[in-house]
Amino acid sequence: MRLAMAMVALVLAVGGGSRAADLNNAALTFSPGSCNEYLNARRLDKTTLFKGWLSGWVSAHDRLMPETYALVIDDEQMVGPMKFMEDWCVQNPLRDFVDGAGELIDELYPRRELKAP
Repeated sequence: MRLAMAMVALVLAVGGGSRAADLNNAALTFSPGSCNEYLNARRLDKTTLFKGWLSGWVSAHDRLMPETYALVIDDEQMVGPMKFMEDWCVQNPLRDFVDGAGELIDELYPRRELKAP
């Protein structure tokens, strides 16, 4: 039985390619909330959930994107990315926070740090 499971896993791994999403470039993403919820949290200075989620999102992209050591450089408190998200959410209050986070990655990627200092 264990051999059969190992064979199935091997076939799936070899046949599946190395994609981070489905064939339509879509993936289930667990969101911290909507842009409207983020803007309300920002007004109340209660953004810990969003900041933690966003730092994990950026860190995952650091780890998984080619030739990427760091997307956020010299900004340990994520001030720049959080401000980007605020501006994006003001323009898109009915969209999900995840949508803006994707736009953030697109914005940061060209200026990323390619290797460890």
